[in-house]
Amino acid sequence: LKIGDIEALTPLLDKIGNTKTANCLREHMKKLSMSKIAGDAAFLAGRYSEALSEYNACLKISCHSPTLLERKAICLVRTADNQKEAFEVAVKILKDNSKNLVANFILGRHFKQMEKKALAHFEVVVEYDSGQFYEEARAGLRFAKARLLINEGDYAVFRGHSSVALIKYRDALERLKEAAMKSEVHLKCADVLVKLGDPEQAVEECTKAIDCDSKAVKAYIRRAKIYEECEYFTEAIRDYEYLCSLDKMNPDYRELLSAAKRRLNKSRDYYSVLGVPNNATQSQIKKAYHLKAKEHHPDKKNHQQFVAKSKFQQIQKAYSVLSDETKRWDFDMFGAD
Repeated sequence: LKIGDIEALTPLLDKIGNTKTANCLREHMKKLSMSKIAGDAAFLAGRYSEALSEYNACLKISCHSPTLLERKAICLVRTADNQKEAFEVAVKILKDNSKNLVANFILGRHFKQMEKKALAHFEVVVEYDSGQFYEEARAGLRFAKARLLINEGDYAVFRGHSSVALIKYRDALERLKEAAMKSEVHLKCADVLVKLGDPEQAVEECTKAIDCDSKAVKAYIRRAKIYEECEYFTEAIRDYEYLCSLDKMNPDYRELLSAAKRRLNKSRDYYSVLGVPNNATQSQIKKAYHLKAKEHHPDKKNHQQFVAKSKFQQIQKAYSVLSDETKRWDFDMFGAD
């Protein structure tokens, strides 16, 4: 009766006969049977709260029934009624059967933030189950592996191994489906790529983070700062303006926008860009242009083409204005466009 084996109990009671003890057991068995039938009907119909109530009544009689404990655990999971109790039931089940699929699934979910423990439990479910928990366990397994890779990437960053971290983060991205977490990992990739001296790829990772989460404020800030560092001031201003539109009262966003605009204006001082005085002759301007263009030509900056391209465009723009007397007069009188 304690393990809920009614079929085995019935012939034993028939042998005992109509004793007081046997009749008491028959009464318990009748209650157990009725509650189990009602619980199973509710369970199959997806009425898990109702089923849980019936299974609790059954467990008062058959407290060690593995089937009833398993059904109760499933009901607790499906109703999200009491995850702590679901965990306790799962632990109780695993003491008798370490391969129980329901218990392993529940513990996998419980240890979601403890990747190695979650992996161990979800792997059991994926290996032995093809039914109701298989897809959820696969998703849990994928998520746990991704979290483990992210943690390994974070540790690699801490140790100064940026290339290793980038591999770990990208492996994690292949497993993730959750948009918010993918956005965070893309941003981690961007930070690593900046350290590796690849701002162009870092900008792409920031853009991917924004694609995953259009309101990823950190991604906009990071992308704008990379643009600023590489002197793409117009692009940086665009991102800061968007942030200001999200939070008009944020003083930090307004200051970042103002600073970017000041740097843009400074980059439009064409004499400073070429490194010549305001009264420079055309010969001096031409000579300065050739020196600057040669120094910052993208083809000579194999590992810094993204930065060099912006600088080279500024140099070309400055020369196109200062080498033309009409445009130069306009610039001297009114400034850049």
